[in-house]
Amino acid sequence: MSLWKADYLEAKYKGMTPRFSHTKKLLRSKNVPKKLSGLKDTDVDDMILSYKRDEFEKKWHSGNRKLTKSLAVYKDDDMIVDRTLLRVSKLTKLLLNALQGSQRKDPPAWVSDKVRDIILNQTECHPSTFFKSHADDKDKSAFVSKVWNAKTMKKTLAEIEWSFRMIRGNITIIERRKHARDMGTSESDIHSESEESEENDDNNHYNEFAGMVASGSDDDDEDSAEDSFFKGGSDTDQEDQKYNLPELIGGYASLSEDEEPENSKTEKKNRRGQRARQRIWKKKFGSEAKHVKSQREQEASERRQRQLEYEERCRKREQKAREEEERKKDNPNYIPLKEKKEAVHPSWEAKRKAQEQLSKVEFTGKKIKFD
Repeated sequence: MSLWKADYLEAKYKGMTPRFSHTKKLLRSKNVPKKLSGLKDTDVDDMILSYKRDEFEKKWHSGNRKLTKSLAVYKDDDMIVDRTLLRVSKLTKLLLNALQGSQRKDPPAWVSDKVRDIILNQTECHPSTFFKSHADDKDKSAFVSKVWNAKTMKKTLAEIEWSFRMIRGNITIIERRKHARDMGTSESDIHSESEESEENDDNNHYNEFAGMVASGSDDDDEDSAEDSFFKGGSDTDQEDQKYNLPELIGGYASLSEDEEPENSKTEKKNRRGQRARQRIWKKKFGSEAKHVKSQREQEASERRQRQLEYEERCRKREQKAREEEERKKDNPNYIPLKEKKEAVHPSWEAKRKAQEQLSKVEFTGKKIKFD
């Protein structure tokens, strides 16, 4: 719940983009005062820092536990790299990926002192130091690459990095879409999953916040503003929530047993089908409709895939043709008959030469002419 408190304070006092959808609902709620009295800017900063540090400690511990479980499949004989260095360096790398700009050189204050020391002093657990120490060893480099590029490991790493980005705040649409692609889900699923993971211990946060009452001018109310901010409303608010009388709801009309309301039976309005809704969206948004964009992206992806498959087939054909030519060069069975030079037995060669000499004998007789 710490992150949700920090999210509300940052959105309320710092003007930052809310992380969760229920934070937006709370900011728009009329039951919540526009500004809680008794909270100064320094107090807000201290509260935000405290909540973020607490959340970071939890997420770092959770990420460390997940990586320990994932690395447990490798036995000690197969693990040629120190487990602790491998695990801590990867967690630090994921944190650096989540931070922005100058924060990577000078981490924010909500990062624990232990992790700040790793980043600032570039200890042996720092990703760059760890990489340099294993760059010359090909076996270790190949092993580390194999571990982190496993399919199941990639999803775990994406979840840990996303938890650090949520603590950082100011998450952009591009980051949300990238995380949705990495997790294989839609952006709405990412919103709901983030909220459920953060709020699974307490499902009534919105009711508590919505029950807040603006503090008065008394000193006692001002001192308790901070407490009521995160603990719920006053006793009166709790009584109102306990007794949910229909008379308090706008538009309620009391009817006797004999009276029957007009138009008591309303016709059920069936929801439009998906195709019908898509046609409406296409007319309204044109080529910018989401289903049109997704269809274009899918067709482009299929074209790229077909092109890659075609190029792969051509490459295999050319390689096969080259191998066939190399094989024919060394095989005498593929040499044409006219080009073959067969070895002749010496006796046959001597007889052939003798026949050639006999055929070349010149005529030595005299010509006789008859008158």
